[in-house]
Amino acid sequence: MLCLTSLSLAFLPAPLSSQEVIFTCLFFAIFFHALHMISYFYMVKNAGAVSVGVLKASQAIGIFLVSAHEFCDKQLSQCFTYERAFACMVVCAGVVIYSVSKTRRRKGYKRKGYKGKGKGRVEMTKV
Repeated sequence: MLCLTSLSLAFLPAPLSSQEVIFTCLFFAIFFHALHMISYFYMVKNAGAVSVGVLKASQAIGIFLVSAHEFCDKQLSQCFTYERAFACMVVCAGVVIYSVSKTRRRKGYKRKGYKGKGKGRVEMTKV
């Protein structure tokens, strides 16, 4: 990334090409990415992987819709078509069905022999 940044310095306008501006932006990009990853793993730990997967799917759909709105007039392949809408609905339905079935499956079960935090095997028994 630093090599790409240093090679791109010649193509930037003079006010934006100072090393201080570039390294400040690089620092903030790394800092906010680290915060994003910390919050992501915190959510996986506390909310569960399925819930976080649903959130990530929602984020991907939102990004897809915004990019279709913003870039459709610039590039035809970015436009939202009926086929893409159908694919979006299939993915959303699949995620919802998966998360609901996983939640229903776990409601009737409890952990057997669980005594707190540990890395041992935990068996599930029907209540």
